[in-house]
Amino acid sequence: MARQLIKAARARDDTSLPGIDSICHNIYRWERGTVGLTERYKLYYCAALDISPGDFGAEQEEQASELPGFPAGELAVLDLMARVMGLWREFRREMAAIRDEAGADGLARIEAGAHGRSS
Repeated sequence: MARQLIKAARARDDTSLPGIDSICHNIYRWERGTVGLTERYKLYYCAALDISPGDFGAEQEEQASELPGFPAGELAVLDLMARVMGLWREFRREMAAIRDEAGADGLARIEAGAHGRSS
């Protein structure tokens, strides 16, 4: 998720984000509800998850009735994590399809090219 947030920021010409370790730490704090998300990061989450800002946390009211006793911030993080897991599953399906089409050697060539390495 940290890489996706950095990618979303760079797509908007924002190069002032901290390093990946710092963003991972921030994600941990957001998930635990220690601190809240700023508007800046909400927009990057929306870009990374391909949702509109109006849809960010839109299911909180529905979840609140399903999960009484949870603060709104925790519910927003739960919703966000559910969306992240959906993206992860989609990524895994796409990688499996590539592997099935290109075989293991083709997948290795694709991965090596994505990282700028030669095989």
